[in-house]
Amino acid sequence: MMLSHAGLSGFLGPQGGVAVERMDPGHLCEVLEIEALSFPEPWSRVLFHEEMANPRSHCFILRSTASPLCSVRGYLCFRNVEDESELLKLAVRPEHRRKGFGRVLMDFYVAFCREGNVHKLYLEVQSRNQEALCLYEAFSYRRVGIRPHYYPHRQDALLMLKEV
Repeated sequence: MMLSHAGLSGFLGPQGGVAVERMDPGHLCEVLEIEALSFPEPWSRVLFHEEMANPRSHCFILRSTASPLCSVRGYLCFRNVEDESELLKLAVRPEHRRKGFGRVLMDFYVAFCREGNVHKLYLEVQSRNQEALCLYEAFSYRRVGIRPHYYPHRQDALLMLKEV
């Protein structure tokens, strides 16, 4: 799979019927709905606008190519600085989870970073989020640290790293 930063909107998932495209303000109604269903402390519209405006940040949606209504299946946001990246957000609409859409977003993210000569990919995840941990470990992320009581209800954050 070869990407070019200019042609990223053409990235298609292996399942067919979905495409990864740059997030724009027109996607935010659906993104905010998924965000609210996915995180106990969701980002606001303002935070997404700020992230989309940040020159080091990249925000993408995974959309259905078959359905114009509720077409956003998931999204991700990350920041690249020199040869490092931090995955800030990854979420899939609840009714579309466990269907490979998170994997499509991660495949895209890793390919985007490789093409940009980014060699270290970081993220943090709630220590009890087994579904996310399984996904990240399947992409060869390894645990490199812990932030005790970082999340609400005193849940720890695991710091993870993937080197490419």
